[in-house]
Amino acid sequence: MREFHEQEVRWSACEFDAAVECATIKVPLDYADPDGRRISIAVSRQPAADPASRRGVLLANPGGPGGSGLTTTGADGTEVSWPKDRFRDTELNEHYMTLDVVVHEQSHEWYGNAVADDGEVDSCLSECLASYATWLWDEEKDGVDLDSRYREQVKEHKDDTDWWQRLYRPDKPPGISTYNKGPLALHALRRQVGESAFHRIIKEWPQTRRGTYASWPDFESFAEKISGQDLGGFLTAWFHDDGVPEDAYLWPGDLKP
Repeated sequence: MREFHEQEVRWSACEFDAAVECATIKVPLDYADPDGRRISIAVSRQPAADPASRRGVLLANPGGPGGSGLTTTGADGTEVSWPKDRFRDTELNEHYMTLDVVVHEQSHEWYGNAVADDGEVDSCLSECLASYATWLWDEEKDGVDLDSRYREQVKEHKDDTDWWQRLYRPDKPPGISTYNKGPLALHALRRQVGESAFHRIIKEWPQTRRGTYASWPDFESFAEKISGQDLGGFLTAWFHDDGVPEDAYLWPGDLKP
């Protein structure tokens, strides 16, 4: 990897704003195969307005899939400002820079990057799975009982209609429900298909669809194929319908209220 880390980066004025510098760097398409195919990544940088007050480098990555990140430095005229306190040990960091956020964003390496959402309506593919990844981390690292967490959240939000908005519809992105209802739906799917099938699904999905765009119905078909079950009723109740699923789907397998 040394050739990538030590490559010479040639900065020049960006076409969209001469006050911002742009460059192109070479990276492996697959970091597991650094000698394989390479791709070019466009990056930009903008110097601090007051060098004497500079605190370090702020790296901005808008995530993806999506539009260009070249203008996230503030070159579009938006002022980039941060709290007067140091970045370290501030209330801002304590609220946003949590381990859950790190796990969630890292999991997009598989759910969202390795397999990209075909469109905004398919965002459950990346966000539901990344949100449930934080549950899996808590279970593996801290021994959290996910069945208990599931029961607690169902009880807490059962009367909150906004919480139970559908996770997939072909004409409208699902919105915030991918982050709250999404992990519940995937935990219910886990109990519906069983441990072995579920872990095959979440592991083999990014392996078999790597480097492609996929839709949510593609994932549903994949889950049915791996589990060997007809999941039509379950998937409709959890992903295609609004509202709390009926008990047969809300409490599948060994899950009990």
